[in-house]
Amino acid sequence: MSKDTEKADNAAAAWLARLRADNRTGADETAFKAWLSEDPSHAQAFENALTIWDTLGSVPRETTHRQSWSAFVRRREVIAGLLLTAGSVATLSFVGRAEAKIYQTGVGEQRRVVLEDGSVTLLDTDTRLAVEFNAKRRLIELDRGRASFHVAADPDRPFILSGPHDTVIADNSDFEARRRGEDISIVVVGGRAVFSGAAGKTARSGDRVIISQSEARLDRPRLKPLLAWQSGQAILENEKLTDAVLEMNRYSQVKLTIGDPAVGQMRISGVYKVGDNERFARAISKLLPLNIQHSGNQLILTMDVGRLRQG
Repeated sequence: MSKDTEKADNAAAAWLARLRADNRTGADETAFKAWLSEDPSHAQAFENALTIWDTLGSVPRETTHRQSWSAFVRRREVIAGLLLTAGSVATLSFVGRAEAKIYQTGVGEQRRVVLEDGSVTLLDTDTRLAVEFNAKRRLIELDRGRASFHVAADPDRPFILSGPHDTVIADNSDFEARRRGEDISIVVVGGRAVFSGAAGKTARSGDRVIISQSEARLDRPRLKPLLAWQSGQAILENEKLTDAVLEMNRYSQVKLTIGDPAVGQMRISGVYKVGDNERFARAISKLLPLNIQHSGNQLILTMDVGRLRQG
């Protein structure tokens, strides 16, 4: 073993202990990321340290740090946390590599895919996923759109979703992810998901975590409306028409357009089939004082002043 390799291995072992110490700080994580970026061999050395940890079930013997591990949860969770910490440094890095498989859908299309490990994903309309599995981990990136995942159990390979600001591990669980620009939301339907980065928390069945560049929020919304897309529906509960239009337009080449700001502030409830915007427009025009104007591939919603006056 060369001196450089030995030095990298010793440093990796020290980082492994330091990152999982009870007194770990944000400065430690920043320094770790800087160390990883210094040389490609550092990432490999850290992988080796993880392998030793996984094999021995303890801190690698080379480490010079002696921290208390009594507060840690099961060994698998410790490894998962480390993988997340390391993975957040290289978010999106695997996309575009030859090993990555791309799954995508067009506007109005949904697609069910059985992945090579037996996990099942359902891609919503206009969605793109990059998938790369190797001997140590299962990596997913949601480039755009929405997808649900039924994750097959594999104790040797964590299932990791890489996002713009965070990484999520959701092994042996059911969850869905939705990406809007640089924001991503995760809804845990069954099991649990562990978050790194800004979230720094564990979400369990019924929880939703919404992650943006500035914050990570956890709530417990009603799941039925959130999951309705999986059966080709949109459940609207007192939604502003502007928001309803945005959702319905995701599924159709025929686009709804708000022709009056006041129309956009109207609220609508109900269960609607997605993918047929003309039918949706006709349905809401019976409930609200609206006119529908056809213009090419657009349906423009305007105020029906006569009906509005009638109340």
